[in-house]
Amino acid sequence: AVSSWKFHRVTGELRSFEQVVQQGIAQRLTLETCYSEALKAELGQPVAYVEDLPAQAQRKIVNECFWGIPNSHDTTLPMETPMTLMHAHVDKGVYVDQLRRWFSILGRENFFVFSLEEWIQDPVGMYMKLADF
Repeated sequence: AVSSWKFHRVTGELRSFEQVVQQGIAQRLTLETCYSEALKAELGQPVAYVEDLPAQAQRKIVNECFWGIPNSHDTTLPMETPMTLMHAHVDKGVYVDQLRRWFSILGRENFFVFSLEEWIQDPVGMYMKLADF
């Protein structure tokens, strides 16, 4: 969220970082609540993740929960603007959603995921693991 917010301060982000984080967390909770309710309604039982559903069902729920509920995503810019999604500083940082989608399509075994902390602690070792991958 920090790097995204700092970058977009140049491109018109007027909110303070505190506002971005507070709004982003509230939006994320709204989105997750909607996903949970939609998953239960879709299958009649709780399912852990949207990504566990077939692609068509995923699309339906994401459209309903993300695009269909204004307070589930950043709306500081008009929806017609390509930059709209770029101001979702907190949600963009929730990489687990993006990774689950890719894993469900291409398989977890085809990705090498590591943290910046791991890289900083041992850059040569991490590079070697990446090269071996």
